[in-house]
Formats: sequence, structure tokens, C-alpha cells
Amino acid sequence: MHRLPRRSSLVTQTVEVLREAILAGEWVGVLPGEHELSQKLQVSRVTLRAALTELEQDHWLKGGQGRRREIVASAGRGSGPPMSQRVVVMLSAVPAHQLPAAAVLWMDKLREQLADGGWLLEFQECAAAYRRQPGATLESLKARLRPAAWVLYRSTMEMQRWFADRRLPAVVAGSLHPEIKLASVDVDFTACCRHAAGRLLAAGHQRLAIVRPDTKIAGDLESVVGFEQGAGGPVTSVLHHGTVESVVAGLERAFGCRIRPTGLFVFHVPHLLTVLGWLQQRGLSVPQEIAVVCRDHDPLLEHMIPPPACYSPNVELFARKLSRLVTERLEGEASAPRTVRIMPTFVKGGTLKK
Repeated sequence: MHRLPRRSSLVTQTVEVLREAILAGEWVGVLPGEHELSQKLQVSRVTLRAALTELEQDHWLKGGQGRRREIVASAGRGSGPPMSQRVVVMLSAVPAHQLPAAAVLWMDKLREQLADGGWLLEFQECAAAYRRQPGATLESLKARLRPAAWVLYRSTMEMQRWFADRRLPAVVAGSLHPEIKLASVDVDFTACCRHAAGRLLAAGHQRLAIVRPDTKIAGDLESVVGFEQGAGGPVTSVLHHGTVESVVAGLERAFGCRIRPTGLFVFHVPHLLTVLGWLQQRGLSVPQEIAVVCRDHDPLLEHMIPPPACYSPNVELFARKLSRLVTERLEGEASAPRTVRIMPTFVKGGTLKK
């Protein structure tokens, strides 16, 4: 034996996935553009172009200056097991560029860790899968993509129940809804938010409010439970629909009351920026008059003055735990679904009195 076998590179895996899609007739005539393909496969343009060049050299594709690559291989060509058996699909309601920074980081780490085992992570944006009745959409995705396993990001109760009822190999990157039997990895939102309420109370703030989106995401619901446990009872909820206008409208209502809150707990980083800007416009000083803590974290917060108090997740640990649960399902090692919860690190910031 003159050499040892080496693991398949990311370029080789990308070639295999593209070949399988061509054989399955996913595209007719020409391939999608490079931007669309790199987003779908979650690989860099450099990796994608290397894979496309290899397919051109093998006469699967025909390149053209300024034109999309023409498919010259026919559906049904070749034999052997479908390459989609080496693919894990990550489902999301939004495109990759709209994901929070932490999600982008752990997704990239997850892709690297799965690639070490010869698996390719494919990103699939599908807002229709997150609607109240996703069954038809999910059936279509299952038939078209035929992945070896699924990663469900910020999934709804209906999605989780659909995968659980069919006993498909799926792992939830997020929290589970009650009575759903799937593997799951997420931040320990209950403990994290209980801790946040305690920090606000310790800083002398008795009138607390949560600024959160009006959704039924399990992690957000767990966050409310944990925060109210730490606060010792129900607190004001400033509900919004994710837009600047709806956040401002919710704040106007909360601060228009005779007894207004003095401690705000904001779930997401974009909404934190809206909250801080609104408080500044109203002439309310932070943290002297209003204390603000954010549940989530983004590297850009480190450039703010003062940096806000928030909770920073361990991205590498999250990806490692998620990769392990996915691999267990890929290799048939899992006996019963496991739930993994990771406590984030509290970052002391200038938006909360010490």
C-alpha cells in the first residue's frame, strides 16, 4: 500500500451534491447563478468555483463567458447510491445573511465538523415551512432534497410535530415545544433569563418589562417563564412584530402608563439598538434611570459605548453538541432523543448599574 486514504474535501463533497442534483433533474438546461448556489450549499465562492470547474472537466457542465453554466449531463446518468445520502439540510425561515451573528458562527463550525466525517451541510431557506400548516411544503422538500438528516432552526411547534410524527432523523437547533420527541440543543433560556431578572432586581429595579417579538417560538416562551420566575411574578411584556415601528409603539404604550418600567430585558440585538435609540431620544439616561439587559449577543455590541449587558453563548460548544446529536442520528447510534442546554456567559456592561 503506497498511500493512506484521505477524507473527502469540501470541494469533492460539493461536486457530489451538484452531481446528485443534476441526476435528479433538479435543474433543467442551466445551473442557478454562483451566488444562489453558494448560499444554498453554504460554501464559499472559491469552493463552489473549484467544484464547478471539476464538473466542467468531467463534461457534466459547459461553461460560458458571462452566461450561466449549461448542463450537458443527462438525468439518470451514472449508478450507485444517491449522493444526497451524505447531505444534512438545515432549514431556516430567513436567508443566511439575515441570521444572527451567533447562528452564522455555529453554523459554520457545524459545517466544518460534519465535513470531517464526510457530510455536507446544505442551507435551505423556506419560509413556507414555518407557516401554520407546513405539511405539504415539508413533504415536497423531503421528496426533492432527500437528505440523510435535518437541522431545524427556530422551528415552530407544527414543524417539530411533523418531523417527530414521521420519526425522521432531525435535530432542533433551538428549544422544543412540550411533548415533542426530538433531539435538541439550545441555550438554557430558562436559567439565563431567571439570572437576568435577578441582576435587575439586585440593581434596585422593581418594575421590569420584557421587550420581545410576538411569536410562539419555544425558546422565547421559555425565556418569559424564566424571567418571571426570577422576578417573582408576571412582568410587563412589550410585544412587537420585529419592525422598528412596532418596537417603538410598544415602548410608547409601556412608558405611557402612570407606573412605567425602570428595567428592560430585550430578547434580540437589533431590537436592543432600537430600544437604546428610543430611550436616548426620550432623554432617559441608561443606566441611571433605565437599566437595559439583552438576552442575546452580537460581536458588534463590543463596539458600543457603553457596551450593553448581555449573554454570550459558547458558539463552539453549541456547534459541537449539535454535531454530535446529528451524527448520532446519521450513524443510527441514538436510542432516545436527548435535550442539551448550554448556559451562556453573562457579559457585564454599562447599561446596568453594578
